[in-house]
Amino acid sequence: QQSKSTEFSKRLIWQESALIWVITISFIVLAFVCVKNSYFGELPWLTAMVGLPWTAYAVSQAFYYRKAMKENTKDGIKYDTTMEELKQELIKLGEKPYRAEQIFKWIHQENVTSFDEMTNLSLELREKLKENYKMCVFNILKKQVASDGTIKYLFDLLDGNAIETVLMSYHHGYSICISSQIGCKMGCKFCASTGIAFSRNLTSGEIVEQLLLVQRDQNIKISNVVFMGIGEPLDNYNNVVNAIRIINNPKGINIGARHISVSTSGLVPKIYKLAEENIQCTLSISLHATTDEQRSKMMPVNNLYK
Repeated sequence: QQSKSTEFSKRLIWQESALIWVITISFIVLAFVCVKNSYFGELPWLTAMVGLPWTAYAVSQAFYYRKAMKENTKDGIKYDTTMEELKQELIKLGEKPYRAEQIFKWIHQENVTSFDEMTNLSLELREKLKENYKMCVFNILKKQVASDGTIKYLFDLLDGNAIETVLMSYHHGYSICISSQIGCKMGCKFCASTGIAFSRNLTSGEIVEQLLLVQRDQNIKISNVVFMGIGEPLDNYNNVVNAIRIINNPKGINIGARHISVSTSGLVPKIYKLAEENIQCTLSISLHATTDEQRSKMMPVNNLYK
């Protein structure tokens, strides 16, 4: 799911592990100094009472982090991976490139969540995939259902962050509003995302997973995608464009490009760049004001191109 983005999770694990061991060593050094200097007052006993349980906790966490590090060093083969990239991965494993199309279909059409479900692959290949890759699936932290059937999801990204995704039902089918960033830098005064501090961009895999998880949860086929959730899509340009290509792939999810809409607050250079991509998706520009002066007050991005 996160082909090269597991670095974030690994860094978080190292930071927490280092903090635990620094505190643990501090307790041990303090206890040693007390014993060596024959300080047999309350301090050594207090140190022992606090330090020993903490040391036990640190040891247990060390085993947990060791296991977590082992898992996070596996590359993701899931939603970030395009068909061509998947072919190259399989060649590295000594497999035929045509297997890529089979795996791609299992992931994006059949929407499976484990390699064991890919029953037209040999057992040997499935074992290779499990040994070298992982399939990460978001957890649903919260789900709110409105009276009109609209459903808002809060997803756990498995690294301590969370994002929101919204499913909308219409007479013509289902539309999904997906996020592209954790937080937002744009600072638009009317937008709820402004209150969420920017943390990082979503990978293209994390963008696609929102769609697939909602389809699995509701047992439906989504027909329209709008990039109007948390974040500015064109500020995460490469990952958003890659996600669009994956969603649009006829051998995968196969949602027509004209059923995919990208909303932007107005990052002008990226608008021109998107126009050159030869993707037939639609573009929505958030104006939110009737005059340029009003827009500048509401949307700081408007002042960048004067």
